[in-house]
Amino acid sequence: MSSEVKKDSIDTKAEAKKRYEKLKKIIENILDETDPGDEKANKRKWILWHFLYIIWWESTKATKRVQDQKGPARGLIQMEPKTLWSLIKNYVLGPKPGLVANLAKAAGTTEEEMMKVLKDFKGSKEPQENKWPKSENAQKIEEWLTNIDSFAVKLMRYYFKQFREHRFPPEDQENLSKDPRDDKFKEEHAEGWAKWWKRKFKGKTKEQQEKEKKRQKKNFTNRAKELDKISRKGEDEKKEKKKGLPKHIKKR
Repeated sequence: MSSEVKKDSIDTKAEAKKRYEKLKKIIENILDETDPGDEKANKRKWILWHFLYIIWWESTKATKRVQDQKGPARGLIQMEPKTLWSLIKNYVLGPKPGLVANLAKAAGTTEEEMMKVLKDFKGSKEPQENKWPKSENAQKIEEWLTNIDSFAVKLMRYYFKQFREHRFPPEDQENLSKDPRDDKFKEEHAEGWAKWWKRKFKGKTKEQQEKEKKRQKKNFTNRAKELDKISRKGEDEKKEKKKGLPKHIKKR
């Protein structure tokens, strides 16, 4: 099992391998808490890679915390205020116990402060217009989402949990024991991102929207493959290190 969830973030200026490794650890820690149990180990593995692919795409390989062209999306997960407002209103502040306390832990604050900030954000008009509120308490949400990756990833997991009909890849549960990075599953990851995270694509007609969706899914897949290479290179280096072979010596 990974470490207990606490306030944590990656260094977006670090090399790609370090960004990936740190982000992977943060996501694993979150999933150990939200989806515990040995029987869910394979499920956590698939959610981990689904999240990694989405974040690697949304935040330009985990390097950007603020949307380009002064857009409203924030954090490595690039969540917009209106989406967050709906999540808080309909799920986080719902009847399920423990959600606020767990969010507070991920943000490094108290449950009391978290509750106060969430309620203030929920009561603000700006998020409903997809703008970030400026009140002293509510604006803390934007700061946490932008800068605290453990908080952002916890919100990301809650986002998917709110939809009863949502299912993570793989579509065929017989594939749960397989590697989520296999290229044959890339379409499922891309479609999952498009349908549940991106949701809308630009275009005046349905045909134009579908064309744009297809284009972005292709780009999503290509970037996911780039992340695969980074991850596998790191795994190979660890294997060589365990064998006691210098990095510059290649296996024959």
